Amino acid sequence: MLVARTVTVAVASGILLALASCATTSRANLTNAADNLEYNANALVRDGHDESARTDYRPTYEHDARALADDARDLRRAVDDRAPDADVHASFERVRKSYHAVRDEVAHSDSVQARRDLGPVTDSYRDVEHALGIYPDEREARADRPPPVD
Repeated sequence: MLVARTVTVAVASGILLALASCATTSRANLTNAADNLEYNANALVRDGHDESARTDYRPTYEHDARALADDARDLRRAVDDRAPDADVHASFERVRKSYHAVRDEVAHSDSVQARRDLGPVTDSYRDVEHALGIYPDEREARADRPPPVD
């Protein structure tokens, strides 16, 4: 009886350790994905600023890209601070809205360069979704990708 109890406790401890390891890895993946999204959104802001300095065109997406970078930073902080899942998902919802605003603005900008610059932002956004276990269906995934650039 003692041997069975010892084995049961050891197996249960191993399972708990494995689950804790998965949660830590998942949080680390989400932190990295949010950090990359923040970086790429900030790069989009800089690129838009550079484009407006070179031309008379003032990108309309700069404000939305700045909001996306700020929301991605807030998501990363929520994950780092081990906020409850509800808070992390609320942070992601703000990221989602900001991303879609940027994507729509870039799509309407008629700027080939802006569409190219959005690519890394979209890839980072998808990484955040995947780290949260969100896998959009194929139709929605195609809608998120900006049209190809000639």
